[in-house]
Amino acid sequence: NRFEVWRASTERISEHPWLGVGRGGFESAFTRVYPGSASGIASHVENEYLQTVVDFGVPGALGLGVMIGACLLVALRRWRDGPTSAAALGALAALGTSASVDFGVELLGLAVPAVLLLATLCYVPLRDAGTSGLATRARRTALGAAILAGAVVIATPFGRDVDGDRSSLGDPARPELGRALAALRRHPLDYLA
Repeated sequence: NRFEVWRASTERISEHPWLGVGRGGFESAFTRVYPGSASGIASHVENEYLQTVVDFGVPGALGLGVMIGACLLVALRRWRDGPTSAAALGALAALGTSASVDFGVELLGLAVPAVLLLATLCYVPLRDAGTSGLATRARRTALGAAILAGAVVIATPFGRDVDGDRSSLGDPARPELGRALAALRRHPLDYLA
């Protein structure tokens, strides 16, 4: 239960308030204070804010909070700069809300865009482009060509998804080396090939 993990995390914080348990040390340090450890182990708190306090201690979490808060104050001043700035702030607000019940910022695919959005809002002036007829038509044509090129790539064997490659491998008891190598070239991180 997520709430039990959060409750047990507060006990962990009270035992190590200054330095925390260290980044990556949560799972091994948590089993002693979590009553459900006999039936399962929690690898994360699944709450970014609480996880930060557990990992880095109260002073470390406050320091990170002050730095992020300063960046957010600068970014919030830009909410009237146009729809692009408002959309970036909305995306960051959604990610910040989600962080209270999950650990999405731990994933590189969310952390990198979030940092880029925040950095752009803090340091780069965002202004929505003017609407020049020729320039707008050129951008739309380029976007249409890119979408068409993507559709062509998807229609070729290079666009085969992982499930398609797995089903093409045939009988798992008698794999064919050529098919497995071709699938591995297309999807190098897939464990099955």
